[in-house]
Amino acid sequence: MRKVDFIQHVIIRSLPPLDKVAAGVAYAESLWNSISSLGYGAPNQGNPSQPRDITNQNYYKNLSQHQKEWFDKFWKAFNYKHDRNGAAMRFSQLGELTEQEYKTIVDAAKKEAHRTLPHGQSRKMAQGWLAEMRYQDHQLNNSKVSSNNQLQQRFSVLNGELQSVQRLYSYKKTPELAEQISKIEQKLKELNYEV
Repeated sequence: MRKVDFIQHVIIRSLPPLDKVAAGVAYAESLWNSISSLGYGAPNQGNPSQPRDITNQNYYKNLSQHQKEWFDKFWKAFNYKHDRNGAAMRFSQLGELTEQEYKTIVDAAKKEAHRTLPHGQSRKMAQGWLAEMRYQDHQLNNSKVSSNNQLQQRFSVLNGELQSVQRLYSYKKTPELAEQISKIEQKLKELNYEV
């Protein structure tokens, strides 16, 4: 809260007679100073490196045309319509991205919108979701699934080869087939550790 707001609130709450307003303001200022000396003043008091944005800037308007197109897709996909301007601010902080990067964010937003939340948990607002780069969570999950699918596929192929060579070995027990069985079993063991 700013000092001006604080003083106005004190005066409004106390509603002094008109001839006592100046005394009320003096009291509110001294109260502000006392509270500030205890560390309860303005949150950015004494820290000018973090000025408060009081310009009420329209971040959506400041997006480039390309960013606006992708932001609109994101906003529609995310489907949690709270603080559009804050979300536009975070979207602008991403900078100009490639088509694939924007598509990844929009796809992740769709998944997030359809994700079932546990009872009592509320959905993260778009601004926070973008700031925390939660779209990367969906990207990591997809790459893990893809990687697991590839390992499972490789495992199935090797397992089929092993069964074929073992059948051949049951008909004709040659050292070459025994060596081939050993190599395939070793590859299967290595894959099993990776899974």
